[in-house]
Amino acid sequence: MATARRICIAGKNQIAVDALCDLLGRGWKERLVVCPNETDDGRSNWQPSLIRFAKEFGVEIVDLTRAQDTDGLVFLSLEFDKILRPGAFKTDRLYNIHFSALPAYKGMFTSALPILHGACRVGATLHEIDYGIDTGPIIAQSVFELRDEFTARDLYFSYMRAGSQLFSEHVDKLVGDDPPEAMPQPARGSSYYSKSSIDYSHLSISLKDTAEGVVRQLRAYSFREYQTPTIHGMEVGGWKILPKRSNKAPGRVIDKSEDILTVATIDYDLRLTRSTDFDWFLATADRQTDHLDITNINMTDRRGWTPLIRAAYTGNQALCRLLLEAGADPNWSNCNGTTPLMYALSGSAEDRKSEIVEMLLNFGARLDLKDKFGRGAEEYHPEWTDLLNNFRNLSGKVV
Repeated sequence: MATARRICIAGKNQIAVDALCDLLGRGWKERLVVCPNETDDGRSNWQPSLIRFAKEFGVEIVDLTRAQDTDGLVFLSLEFDKILRPGAFKTDRLYNIHFSALPAYKGMFTSALPILHGACRVGATLHEIDYGIDTGPIIAQSVFELRDEFTARDLYFSYMRAGSQLFSEHVDKLVGDDPPEAMPQPARGSSYYSKSSIDYSHLSISLKDTAEGVVRQLRAYSFREYQTPTIHGMEVGGWKILPKRSNKAPGRVIDKSEDILTVATIDYDLRLTRSTDFDWFLATADRQTDHLDITNINMTDRRGWTPLIRAAYTGNQALCRLLLEAGADPNWSNCNGTTPLMYALSGSAEDRKSEIVEMLLNFGARLDLKDKFGRGAEEYHPEWTDLLNNFRNLSGKVV
């Protein structure tokens, strides 16, 4: 590469952090700046904070005005929250990764609308930024199947993985001396959806639809960090179209219990099951937990914590044991790479800390793991280094 251009990562969430870490891994730290979204407060939750990672790795943080005023910059928009005007920049190297298979689904809600519309194929697109909204010429695209079981949450994470892969494969061309080849978007198959396309403040599931149509709504609006769809007062976590044709009015309740609801639709009866996503977070030592769904035992909440992480941090020994015996992963980390063991060491329950640490180690917690900033367990509680070394040296421990 003849010219060492300055590079700006603008945006949020895992895709922006992946891009930052990719470029740091290439040794380009001195060429990098980041331009975070205004909503980024520097704290990671269920998604990593770009500000947090930039500060940890010593990467300069700039605002949009500063980025616009930088000559020769390569500007990479990765879930950036502002509409960009090319004429405001001193550079013409402006790129975006959009979560759809352009030219379809320009604009908003690309994790919900393809599901609502019954799309079979979706994708992520790397394109130039022009004066339109997601209308720029296409550089590269990753297209994949929209699986029948995908919820909006599943699709969003698939978009991020595909987008990160696109970035990694094409970044050398993006920052090279010559702009990468790009093809204008065709008019055929083009679609655009604005912020008014879905009113998330007043979401409701219409049962005056076919069973498949109701299921599409449920899938499209299932994103536990934001909302769980509700029907007849029950938060819905699962669904099954029954072979029986509906002989009652659409929406009529046929059968209802605490955890199961059967309703009529335009064509087939639909069985719905109550969402148990957060039951493990509500569990206590004296609460009956036999009914809880262990397939979701490593789920994360809006903070990015699993039930085991929370139990370890708060010093809840009984719940830690219950979770570990039920199969909770003792090495499952949040988006900062922080494990339950690290949380146990940094928690406030000093009187129960050694018992929880020993329990986690006995269930396979590893002492050799580092978080994404290079910190090991000892650095979460330096006063415990000797104790951890004793655990490390014990025969038979998995470290």
